[in-house]
Amino acid sequence: MKHLTNFKLFESDGFDPKSTNLTADFEMLNDKLFDGGLNMVPLRWMRTKYKLGVMAYSVYGGIEYVGISTLYKLTRQQYLNVLAHEMIHVYMEQKGIMEKDPHGRKFMGILDDLNKKNPDFQIAKSENAADFNVSDTGPDKTYGVVLIDTDGALSIIAVQPKMVDDEEALNDFIDGLKRQATGAFLRSKSVFVSIYRSNHPDIPKFKIKKSLSLRSMELYVVDENMASEIRMDKLVREAKIK
Repeated sequence: MKHLTNFKLFESDGFDPKSTNLTADFEMLNDKLFDGGLNMVPLRWMRTKYKLGVMAYSVYGGIEYVGISTLYKLTRQQYLNVLAHEMIHVYMEQKGIMEKDPHGRKFMGILDDLNKKNPDFQIAKSENAADFNVSDTGPDKTYGVVLIDTDGALSIIAVQPKMVDDEEALNDFIDGLKRQATGAFLRSKSVFVSIYRSNHPDIPKFKIKKSLSLRSMELYVVDENMASEIRMDKLVREAKIK
């Protein structure tokens, strides 16, 4: 086993994947938490919105890779907690510990034991990615955003940026909304739509649509703070629907 010196983690330390060696951290946690008993597995960074971490199985059986999302803003300790969680899955797979529930009694027994022996860690059974803010270390990407104000209730549709550059598509979309003013918006007193090009950091949390088709329209509720920040971005079009 490698000898670890000066191992101290600070909850306030930021985690930046650009300067983080995922392989080195796997090896460090292998020594600290698993007595060096894990074999190395393929590791990768992911830009996924759905999970903070994942251990993926190969279609041929066995572990295909362990992935850690770079989308969310984590402290270094939170990132290590996520990596340690996935390494418990690796441990169980490599040691032949079978359990129907991926986070069942055996998994939780290992997790609780690691947390007790390592007070710096708070490895969780699961983490809701939506509870974390989007990281500002990723690419500064612009999206198309349709902000809909229905009697003061705010919702958005997120689309690929080229959609808001298509004049004909915007006209068709707005005309379609106006036709729905007697349908979906029947009980609403007022409906106002504004369309922006926005790089708001929380947009990637939502599903980014490839079109402005009303048939597949997905609305996401947002609060006034986020709406106000989007309104500071570049306005493309606005229209009173009702």
